[in-house]
Amino acid sequence: MLHPDVEVRLSPIHGKGLFARAFIPKGTVVWWIDGSELLYDAEGYARLPLETRNLCYENRGVYILSIEGGEYINHCCEPNVGWLTDERFVTLRDIQPDEELTYDYATGDISDYAIEDKTLGGWVCACGAPSCRKLITPHDCLKPEFQARHAGFLPSWTVEFIQQHTKTE
Repeated sequence: MLHPDVEVRLSPIHGKGLFARAFIPKGTVVWWIDGSELLYDAEGYARLPLETRNLCYENRGVYILSIEGGEYINHCCEPNVGWLTDERFVTLRDIQPDEELTYDYATGDISDYAIEDKTLGGWVCACGAPSCRKLITPHDCLKPEFQARHAGFLPSWTVEFIQQHTKTE
């Protein structure tokens, strides 16, 4: 479910995006799972059209499609929204009216299912942020600088993935 001060509009980043209708203070929950989402197993997900698959995210083998607008949140390498819990997005800073809400796809889309171009191993990024990585991969979350930037705002499945793939000395 979207916060009442968030709406879907055409985005300069990509297709449709989420925008603030009014000022939204830092720490505000702007999207949450409310039970209206569509859930798919791997077989059902594979049968979806590509444009629909691109709107899903995976949580432990379940593919989730929001249908109230949350599916249109776009990526940015310098996001203004992050994961508060596995089921909630929160603003990381104050959001101004008409500003697009974005999150970093690599904070939650960490499995190879999400890669739209298998030859590149990720998604080409044109977010325009000064720190744009140009290529977003499911394994960006394994980089220490990524973990530092997103500390405290990662879903549990990403934290577990990091723990499983980080070597201890």
